[in-house]
Amino acid sequence: RGGKDKAPVGLLGEITHEGKQTTQKMIDQTHEAFKAHVIKARPILESHIDEIGSGNVWLGVDALNLKLIDDIKSSDEYIEEKVREGVRVLKMIANPPSQSFLLPRSTGVWPRFGLKKEGLRVVSCIAETVKK
Repeated sequence: RGGKDKAPVGLLGEITHEGKQTTQKMIDQTHEAFKAHVIKARPILESHIDEIGSGNVWLGVDALNLKLIDDIKSSDEYIEEKVREGVRVLKMIANPPSQSFLLPRSTGVWPRFGLKKEGLRVVSCIAETVKK
């Protein structure tokens, strides 16, 4: 350990009251920093940041009503919108699903979850923000 607070609660060793307090303090500081970041990005949320920044997970429709998001759309819709706005799509990459120790590709577990390997691909898009 590099210092008394480096790993206040870890997988090995005793979990102390002091360690729990230190960990909770770190979590609280991170939470406050996150809320400050959200307010900076969306000043309209400042008056009710404690209500919406409670750690809840919001459904898309609820997030839209709370002004947490601007719109609900698929990645294809977003890319099409950007292309229509004149943003040039530079590169599209199909990433194969990563190897997972929980769901190894060499086994037949994908169909058990109702998934096809191809359906798990993530398509990423690098878009140029300068208009043509």
